[in-house]
Amino acid sequence: MANSPTPEPIVMAYPFKNLDTELQVFNQSFHCHSSVLKKHSEYFARSFDPKFKTRKDFPQGEESKYKWITHVDKKEANGRPHKQLIGWSLEWERSVTEEEKERKFVGDELKNIIAFDILLRSMYSEPLTESCVDFLELAIVLAEFFIAIPCLSRAVESLISTEGFEVEIPESCLEKLGIVVEEGQ
Repeated sequence: MANSPTPEPIVMAYPFKNLDTELQVFNQSFHCHSSVLKKHSEYFARSFDPKFKTRKDFPQGEESKYKWITHVDKKEANGRPHKQLIGWSLEWERSVTEEEKERKFVGDELKNIIAFDILLRSMYSEPLTESCVDFLELAIVLAEFFIAIPCLSRAVESLISTEGFEVEIPESCLEKLGIVVEEGQ
């Protein structure tokens, strides 16, 4: 994926709010709103504006106030992924060293980008589609890591209740999301 052309940024819409955050998930850039991320993800709520950063640490003008990039876990880069972790995280750009930026992810970057997109869209209360189901297990792992299960759960519940929805969702996914589906639904 390293040689792939850089795709256009995915821009998340939110009324009356200016975009102030760029999240770089592998080669895909997401432009979004820190207020939405903080509201729906405990990971981002804890991570934005830590005490050790000063005003001069943030870009000014047209750039995003916050820029977070993919940080590949050292064990993942060595081909030994953690069983409990996703093998990567999003970290404040200025906290990632050049050596860390060069680490290669051994997993499927595209699947992770799609699953993150699903999670991000659930934070924005955008409806999910049946095509999301193929990436739901990975989206749940990301939601667990980014501490954002409730918003993904609401999005999946909404998808299930859509008229004509006929895709089978694995029971393990429903359990992790805390969704109970009544028989005959």
